[in-house]
Amino acid sequence: MVTTVILHVAVHFSDSYLLLAGFSENMVRGFDDDEVEFLDTVERLKENLDKKVREEERAEMEQFRSAVATLAEQNMVQRLQKEIEPAKVAPPKKAAS
Repeated sequence: MVTTVILHVAVHFSDSYLLLAGFSENMVRGFDDDEVEFLDTVERLKENLDKKVREEERAEMEQFRSAVATLAEQNMVQRLQKEIEPAKVAPPKKAAS
């Protein structure tokens, strides 16, 4: 969550910086070292955040698949037990002679 806030602040800052510095779409100039370093940092933060989100989603999907498999197995066992129960009929009692 903190990384997300930092990323949003950094992106907003970079956009604001470019606007306040008087850059327009028609002006062309190279970036200085500080600007390049800042943009690289923003890019690294964004990549790290994206990677973290992908890993969390992968872990959640794995948990979901595992839960579905377990539930399917439990349902199959219950169904098989219900099929077996009617076959277990008590033996007939012998008549007294």
